[in-house]
Amino acid sequence: MKKAAIILCSALLACCSSKSDHEADRPAGINDPDAVNLSLSQESKQIEDCIFGYNTQSIKGPGWERSDFISKITELNPGNFRYPGGTVGNFWDWKTGYYNDIGKSVNVIAPSASGPLPYKLDHVKIVYENTGATPVYLINMLTSTYEDQLEMLKYAESIGLPVKFIEMGNEYYLDDHPENYNYLTVFPQITDYTDMCREWTEGFRKEFPDAKIGLIGVTSPNSWKKVRAHDWNDTVMDNMDGIQCDAMSIHIYTKNNLDSPAPYDMIGQTLASVAESKVLDPSIDPEYGLWVTEYNYEGASNPFPGQWVHGLAATIMSANLIVMDRVEMICFFNLTAGKTASAIFDSDVDINGTTAPECSLSATGEGLKMLSRAQRGAESVRTVKFSENPSVQTQKHGEISTLYGYMFGGETPKLLVINIGKDARTINTGNIGFNPTSFEQISGSSLETAVAGPSSLSRLSRSIVENGQVMLRPYSITVIQ
Repeated sequence: MKKAAIILCSALLACCSSKSDHEADRPAGINDPDAVNLSLSQESKQIEDCIFGYNTQSIKGPGWERSDFISKITELNPGNFRYPGGTVGNFWDWKTGYYNDIGKSVNVIAPSASGPLPYKLDHVKIVYENTGATPVYLINMLTSTYEDQLEMLKYAESIGLPVKFIEMGNEYYLDDHPENYNYLTVFPQITDYTDMCREWTEGFRKEFPDAKIGLIGVTSPNSWKKVRAHDWNDTVMDNMDGIQCDAMSIHIYTKNNLDSPAPYDMIGQTLASVAESKVLDPSIDPEYGLWVTEYNYEGASNPFPGQWVHGLAATIMSANLIVMDRVEMICFFNLTAGKTASAIFDSDVDINGTTAPECSLSATGEGLKMLSRAQRGAESVRTVKFSENPSVQTQKHGEISTLYGYMFGGETPKLLVINIGKDARTINTGNIGFNPTSFEQISGSSLETAVAGPSSLSRLSRSIVENGQVMLRPYSITVIQ
């Protein structure tokens, strides 16, 4: 009997000794004397409900007539919807919802093997009715006409879609893309682009005086070796006279340049790519807002496609952009695709031997769904500071924090907290300006968890008791309200 008691006591001590393994499963309300205190940044940024959404290129499917696809989009609850996408938009016929004649010959992105899957403004209307996502209209200045694009905007308005954001083309600073019909065909000089913008934006402003208009910009132009991209921002800024412009659209893609990256390296690289010094480049005059209409970890160099670390990295990347000064809108790339760059899988994909079914949410989709739950309906955002914030080491970017927090203010304040560390952490929520009553949390068993469906992640939803403490599981995203 004595021996059994010793064994039992030893087992209990072992159970209680490792916070990372077990304390995350304690019931809400346990009083943790080591709980981390929170405080809010002094600066509060005003945001619109439509600040976060998706680039919606869907040329490969799964198809806009599918109710399961629409259902997943509704689950993501985007605030904006960039139609019809990026590069495809330069070759798009909005009336057919597919490539125009030039686009068919260029075939810049091969369509679904099952044939054209039309994507029309009427499909955008369905999403708008389900989620309130504000369309971002990409104007085809390459292979269309002003009259046709004006007709597109007027048709959108006629079916009940708001015309709030007009984006003047996509990535015309590239001089070698696409291979069979590059942008120099229409814009051999950068001033050819600004000249056309001057003419087209005057008409758009007259027809839609309340709409915001964005021109193409380049992120960190000094890092580009190609002269056209390097000089793009300076030339556009020098030729703004007479152009109706409210913002500049930029694209941010994190790249891996390590031979053997670890999961934390992916997060470190992502944090570096959205540093203020890079996003708020002085080559774009501060009088213009910034639209980040494409961003993600570059698909070709993604070292952990389909794994939970990508979901954590994408969520932090998005939130850091949302809180940044001058950033008015962000569109994650992409709504639907394969495992390297999507929120919803456009087909069945293999992730480390596990099959993720078509139309299921990816790791990034799961993480960004939590971001939307915190952000939608908010009127302001502030960053959260932690009284204790352990760090982890990366190969190239030194130590990075393990806790990230964002306070979304409004009629129903919400707190988004991300723990990328291997240890569970308890936080005190009693000093953040409201009295939270519940939280929702998702977490992976490791950073390299393959997210191949809802059961891949642990899910927790609980009430918060009077002491206001919440346990953050390792590798978790938590929304507190």
